[in-house]
Amino acid sequence: LNRRVHFDMKFPREVSFIQKAVAPSPVMPQIEASPSDTSASSSPEAPALPEKYYDLLITKATTLINQGKLNQSEETLQTIIASFSDDSRAYYYLGVVKEKQGDLLSAEKAYQKAIELDPQQVATYLALATLYYDQKEFSKSLEILSRAERLAPQNGLILFHQGRAHQGLQQDEIAAPRFLRAALVEPSMFAPAHYHAGQSFKRIGLYEDAADAFSAILENTPD
Repeated sequence: LNRRVHFDMKFPREVSFIQKAVAPSPVMPQIEASPSDTSASSSPEAPALPEKYYDLLITKATTLINQGKLNQSEETLQTIIASFSDDSRAYYYLGVVKEKQGDLLSAEKAYQKAIELDPQQVATYLALATLYYDQKEFSKSLEILSRAERLAPQNGLILFHQGRAHQGLQQDEIAAPRFLRAALVEPSMFAPAHYHAGQSFKRIGLYEDAADAFSAILENTPD
């Protein structure tokens, strides 16, 4: 069953919007047959979980992430994947767990798998792009963000991260307009977007534009 679940678009790496935690349940790993034993008498796999438990386990896994119980969350997600191997959301949250654990290669693979299973989820592209940005792989980040932009051209978070990646590549003349556009389409990002736009304008010598960007923050900050 391929579930196309709409993630939180503004905060793709936070899971605080998930319901309350549920009681832990034991992990049921699959038991694989030996490569040399392909007969009908080979070791059976663990029974697949009924679909009615899916939402319960996803809720449990994301709650555990919010509680910082990453190992327990990973076990729960692996339980889900064992029974629902084409579920993009489980792989997305597995990427979140692996990234928080510092296993960036596994996080990358999990996000990539989530995109493969459901290429329409903007949040997963944002998570992978941010992972690349944090590793200073700015070109990779931009490539992923461009794919996300095709899905959601008016998403302010995509535009903002594009600006940051262009800054990383010292392409401030491209970065500044991205930030200003991000502020336009996503008012909640007005201050950080104008701040980074001002920084880019300053680096390329457009001091009046930089001053305007910084002044805009002060003018729109409540007393």
